[in-house]
Amino acid sequence: MARLRTLGAVALERVGGTALGGRAKLLHLLAYLAGEDGRPVPRERLAALLWGDRPEARARASLREALSRLRADLPDVIEVDRATVRVRPGRLAVDAREFEEAARQGRLERAAALYAGELLPGADAGAPPDFRAWVEAERSRLDHLHRDALARLVGAAEARAAWPEAVAWAERWAEASPLSEDAHRALFRALTLAGRGAEAEALWATFAARAERELGVGPASPP
Repeated sequence: MARLRTLGAVALERVGGTALGGRAKLLHLLAYLAGEDGRPVPRERLAALLWGDRPEARARASLREALSRLRADLPDVIEVDRATVRVRPGRLAVDAREFEEAARQGRLERAAALYAGELLPGADAGAPPDFRAWVEAERSRLDHLHRDALARLVGAAEARAAWPEAVAWAERWAEASPLSEDAHRALFRALTLAGRGAEAEALWATFAARAERELGVGPASPP
């Protein structure tokens, strides 16, 4: 089965290597179709979404060319008729969908391992407004799931008094949420209880200064 990477990098992986290398627009189209979970998508929507900055006739022609290439490379995955396009269910693995499923099922360590970075990095640069809005909304939704998974992993480690583990997860949470007071309070607490009090104080001071600089207000008080 082909696998589409969309988190932290964009690539289509197949047995024996990758496909569609350097064809970013095709990969973005495939990612959007995959996100529809097998539902047929009208051709008009796809043309406007990915080529909406072109005249309508050119946008439709660009979509036809893209679909021809996708069908040639993924004949068992892409289903096209005169009006709609879809990804056949069960024919394409997608890391973003695997991440989301793991997070919602409470398989938090698996979810954290799958989240390699933001969705479709670079896809919004120069993209038509509708596609840019879709990417930004999906990024925000998946980022929220990621940060929630990390917060829950910290809480689970704290409940076991597993302080080195709590530190590791809290560091990832703070990295993902650089201006979150909750994340940095959790990191301060875990470091302190792990016997790393001086490091906790230094990291808190750095966070407080950044919050003051970027938000105009620092945290109310040290933890």
